[in-house]
Amino acid sequence: GQICKKYASIDSRINYIINKKNIGSGLNFLKVVELSMKENAKYFFFARGDAFYSEKFIEKSVLSLEKSNDVILAYAIPKWVNSKSKVLDRNDITYYNSKNSDILIRSALAILNKPFQLYGIIRSKYVKIFFKDFKPFIGVDNVLIFFLSLNGSFDLIKDENWYRRYNYKNENYRDRMNRYRNILLEKKYSIRSMLPIIYQFYKYINIIICSDFSMLIKFKL
Repeated sequence: GQICKKYASIDSRINYIINKKNIGSGLNFLKVVELSMKENAKYFFFARGDAFYSEKFIEKSVLSLEKSNDVILAYAIPKWVNSKSKVLDRNDITYYNSKNSDILIRSALAILNKPFQLYGIIRSKYVKIFFKDFKPFIGVDNVLIFFLSLNGSFDLIKDENWYRRYNYKNENYRDRMNRYRNILLEKKYSIRSMLPIIYQFYKYINIIICSDFSMLIKFKL
């Protein structure tokens, strides 16, 4: 907090906002989205408190976005680290570059991979479109990445890294779903809560139907 206050005092572009209590990463993400909706920022970037980045990640990501209008998101190679910042040898890390790929390949990559791309730098315009009249649900990160994939490509900044501390040792699927329910949902017994995977696919279909794509593209998707 002191570091943030220091830079906020010397740079008017920085606003320091603190929650009265720890609301968790999920609600923190939504709060950052809510705050960004009021700004006219060109890019959106959610930096987790338990993560750190290579020195030139932001610079190179912005350069990628500035060079190509087709690129909607730029991100670094993700790596898990322990409490001492040592890189962990885990097989649940996925990353890819969808530049120069057609919409079918981009959407397939988005659905089949974990949404680590969410912690890259995104064009704010599309974040605002996605979260307009938004209601929280489990899997919003997956659906957001799918939505973004339909609107542009993802550029992997190969010589930069994003390091995230692994805090969920021995957590199984049921524990993870309960954690998400407690963080995101007010109603614990609903379709959004009890059938999260089905609700996600409903959101995928709804995004396709509401898009401006031709009927042929919608059918293929």
